[in-house]
Amino acid sequence: MSQSVTMKKQASVKAQAMQVNRLPAMILASLIMVAMLMASIPAALSQTTNPANGFADLVDRLSPAVVNIRVVKTVEDNRRNRRLNPFRDFFNVPNENEDEEEDNRRQEGSLGSGFFIDAEGHIVTNNHVIGEGEDIEITVTLPDGREYDANLLGRDEELDIALLKAVTTDNITFVPFGNSENMRVGDWVMAIGNPFGLGGTVTAGIVSGRNRDVGGPLSNFIQTDASINRGNSGGPMFNMDGEVVGVNNMIFSPTGGNVGIGFAIPSNMVKRSVDQLKEFGRTRRGWIGVSILPLTKDLAESFGLDEAKGAYVTSVVEGGPAEEAGMKVDDIILMFDGQEVASNSELVRVVSNTNVGETVRVRVFRDGEIVTLRLTTKEREANLNAQQEALQGGGSSSSSDDNSDEILDMTVSNMTDVIRQRFDIAGGVDGVVVTDVERISDAARRGLRAGDVILQINNDEVATLDDMHNAIKSAKDAGRGAIRMRINRRGVETVFALSIENYED
Repeated sequence: MSQSVTMKKQASVKAQAMQVNRLPAMILASLIMVAMLMASIPAALSQTTNPANGFADLVDRLSPAVVNIRVVKTVEDNRRNRRLNPFRDFFNVPNENEDEEEDNRRQEGSLGSGFFIDAEGHIVTNNHVIGEGEDIEITVTLPDGREYDANLLGRDEELDIALLKAVTTDNITFVPFGNSENMRVGDWVMAIGNPFGLGGTVTAGIVSGRNRDVGGPLSNFIQTDASINRGNSGGPMFNMDGEVVGVNNMIFSPTGGNVGIGFAIPSNMVKRSVDQLKEFGRTRRGWIGVSILPLTKDLAESFGLDEAKGAYVTSVVEGGPAEEAGMKVDDIILMFDGQEVASNSELVRVVSNTNVGETVRVRVFRDGEIVTLRLTTKEREANLNAQQEALQGGGSSSSSDDNSDEILDMTVSNMTDVIRQRFDIAGGVDGVVVTDVERISDAARRGLRAGDVILQINNDEVATLDDMHNAIKSAKDAGRGAIRMRINRRGVETVFALSIENYED
């Protein structure tokens, strides 16, 4: 019995010794496997996050989806499309083709870039690449030399996007949209396009800025230093995962060539537009029925606010969603559908991206308090710039009326029949009329013009010069450094902020 136990003990000790001997080898093998795995990670990530190894693999995969776009169309020609005798205007010499009917139309061509977004042959490009005209013929050329005709399915003029469809049943390469919100300043991007007609050109750079407002009602561009030139318009901007994060759109340049400042429309905005163009042949954007202005520092001060954040409501459309929700003139919109509104341009983008018919919560500042409204959006049909066009025009005209005064570098007058006729002011519009503005003044810089009718200062109605003086004094007594003036200009109401620091009674 004891011998058997002893033998078992010896066997156990021997087995343990063998396991101990194996342990270093097992650890070494594990360490080698971990080292190999760690070594493989940079190689795997190099194609998505590290351009040190070049962009060639990415280019090989993506470039077949990028096309050159050639557009030929008929446009109106402002020049006289015929040969003229140089002495015609002096001696009334008739043109040899005088009896023939003149044709002021001509053919015009343009080049740009675009990219396939699905296997059905849908192509995204800029609307300005297609342009306006009659008998538009569109040809797309692939990197391998294949050419197809393409049909225009829809335009988004405000975002500057056009959707085409190539006439083909061939197999094509297409690229996916990425999430432009994930792009950070400093991230690598790559552009492929057709600059100056040089198809298949690849450039790379970084995101050098975001949320750039460089014109247009929906302006919210990604800025990049990747080389973008004429002909790159409509081409894709890729992230390092090979996803489209922007559509190249414009450059800032004193020469017309690249100087390192280019702009792309964010992919999230493009994708929403494209989805609607596919479904409806047009875009459907939210509308709430208000006119707004930026909340400047002076305007904020006139409300007693410390911070100039929000969108200032200057008018509310009768029967529109805002009026139905209880919104009022002089409300300041601070939040829309859970998103903070830092500026009026941001409100335009947020509302435009809201689904038509959606009910949202809107937070506004009103009379020193925060008010929450429930608002249901409707579809916007009018162009965002329509009201601004109505505000253009006007001019300067001196006044010699005795019933006038000099206030805040403006000559202002009580409304009279003579004044109404001089400035073509509609009946029913009453207030104090601006008859002249000093050229170098705060009022001129703010945009006030002769013919403007001052209706209200802050919350006080202004019907006479005395009303105007009293309203300014009241604001000054309250410690305000600025006032807001509601004016009527050719039938359209808007608001201006004006400093009153130099006001003298």
